[in-house]
Amino acid sequence: MPIRISFGDILKHEAEALVLPCNGSGIMGFVSLAGEVRRFAGRRLYLAYRAQCPMDVGDVTVIDAVAPMKQRRIVLACTMIRPGTPIPLEHVTRTTQSVLEAAHREGFESLAWPLLGAGGGRVRPEFSFQAMYEGIAAYRNSRGYDPDICVVERDYHKFRELEASFQQVVGA
Repeated sequence: MPIRISFGDILKHEAEALVLPCNGSGIMGFVSLAGEVRRFAGRRLYLAYRAQCPMDVGDVTVIDAVAPMKQRRIVLACTMIRPGTPIPLEHVTRTTQSVLEAAHREGFESLAWPLLGAGGGRVRPEFSFQAMYEGIAAYRNSRGYDPDICVVERDYHKFRELEASFQQVVGA
């Protein structure tokens, strides 16, 4: 299946699993997507995340989502050790690979996936998408795993950059 992009709230996007970028220190910030998910899903999700820490860059853990989330599972994907730390693009590449390995192992058919590192990691959206796209395409070609992946962005300006990158990279 091709990768799709969508503008909007990832928490309202129907998918089997939500990819949730996180740090490895156990801190869910307040302005990040992780902080938004924490406020939406509550303490149980936060405690499940904290139980997985410390994590290293590229570590991925799958946990159950909580009501009222649209997704039934959450793929915690560590992109940095400390919150709000600028990251190299290599962290996006490594974490993308780990997410796909975990999703494949779990048999997920659909993933709602934000741009990795484009928030607190300060990776430019177009670079994040390109690295993610290349990693997903390579994994699909080598492993034959082909889930429905929708990259969801809620910030209008980042979405416009994502859209331009999508057209350039995917040719759509």
